[in-house]
Amino acid sequence: MKIALINPRNIDTPNHPLGLLYIAAVLENENFSVKVFDQDMDTPPERCAGEITAWGPDIAGITTTTPQWALGLRIAAEIKKQLPALPVIFGGPHPTVCAQETLERAEADYVVLGEGEYIMAALCRKIKDGDKDVSDIKGIGYKKDGKLIFTERAELIKNLDDLPFPARHLLSSRWYFAPPRIRGVWTKSIITVMASRGCPYRCVWCSSYTLFGRKVRFRSPQNVFDEIASARDEFAIDSVWFADDTFTVDHAWVEQLCGLFVKADWKNFKWACQARVNTVTPRLLQLMKSAGCAQLDFGVESGSERVLEVIQKDIKLEQIRKAFHDTKALGINSFASIMIGTPGETREDIALTAKLLDEIQPDYTEIYYATPYPGTRLYEIAKSAGLLQAPFTYDKWYVNKNMDKPFICMSFTETELMNFRRMLQDRVRCNNFKTLLRSPGFIFGGFRILFSGFSGLFIGIKRFLSTRNIDNIFYEILREYRRKTKTEMQDR
Repeated sequence: MKIALINPRNIDTPNHPLGLLYIAAVLENENFSVKVFDQDMDTPPERCAGEITAWGPDIAGITTTTPQWALGLRIAAEIKKQLPALPVIFGGPHPTVCAQETLERAEADYVVLGEGEYIMAALCRKIKDGDKDVSDIKGIGYKKDGKLIFTERAELIKNLDDLPFPARHLLSSRWYFAPPRIRGVWTKSIITVMASRGCPYRCVWCSSYTLFGRKVRFRSPQNVFDEIASARDEFAIDSVWFADDTFTVDHAWVEQLCGLFVKADWKNFKWACQARVNTVTPRLLQLMKSAGCAQLDFGVESGSERVLEVIQKDIKLEQIRKAFHDTKALGINSFASIMIGTPGETREDIALTAKLLDEIQPDYTEIYYATPYPGTRLYEIAKSAGLLQAPFTYDKWYVNKNMDKPFICMSFTETELMNFRRMLQDRVRCNNFKTLLRSPGFIFGGFRILFSGFSGLFIGIKRFLSTRNIDNIFYEILREYRRKTKTEMQDR
């Protein structure tokens, strides 16, 4: 039986569709034939659907975040036009949070809620066997006699080591492993790894808990190490981006993994991860540095203690200052994520954020707009305030480097928020470029990006004239570089 797994791609970064690759690995272990369709951004939905149906699948599975939702529906609709009887299964963050809305759509026959690996396998077995009674499968929604039926939620996977490694061999191009991925560090080949699932914190803009829960479940350090070692052999990778919500939440676990890296003594091995300022110590940072850690991403969000309390960040300014001081002292690149436009934020709060950035001097900083995704406390706040009146769509709006305008405005006008973001981004731009130019390897990489992506300069200038955000020039050059790199590396 042939199963098509579909990622409606709406960003140009070569991130591995890890969720689909995990599901693919489980399905392959059960002798299903699996193909991953990771739609190119420039591919229209009808063409994408044509490629899928030409393969002749027996089942189609589509994963979507909220920004991917509308695109996923369009691809599913095109698939249904060509193969009306093909079972289409939706899963991922958005269908999990918006299960009723998902299953109401004609394009969806089933919805998988939460962690999908074993649920998807059980559902595919039923379909393969022609068994229409799926009521005994936990964690799904289905249609019966015109009614929408949801079974009870499945338990979270207790032992993540039981999962096979992601089926990266199904990726169609070396583009997925291409640099740049770690700021200021030019590596040859990189993978994304998730070493744990779940987050114990309660930030109002995050919906990670809806998929993975609030209790952190760790893979064993040896299991994580073995995945990376296997990827080194198969894909010649020399670097890793850890996609865990908070990599440093358990010091003993981090120490064990770092010990394995140190013992292996891989030449030029680098890695980066996301951390919280209240979960690092000088001792832990020193060990991570010795094990190849090149960058830590910290969610700073604001320089105002009041705002940090409102968004339930559960950190203090002094912890921010200390974490950045200790990280920089060891020569590890520090990244600060800043969020503006949060509920009740004032001009004074923005000024405090600017002041904090001047103090901590991150090596790299990005300024994001607060965005109320379904499943978050921020969504409920915005909804109660009447800011999410229909019709509205996240379709062409997503949190990445190319956004120009806020999705909603809670405390300021759109123009004010855009000006605040521009002011803060201008403030940190010098540090951003110093980080990139500090590494001889990245200087070479920068020239490579500029040469290959030069045609993006004109689009970038046009965007700059519209937004007055000079970073758009560099983003468009990078976008064009990635597009050309993907074309060059296709099927390599």
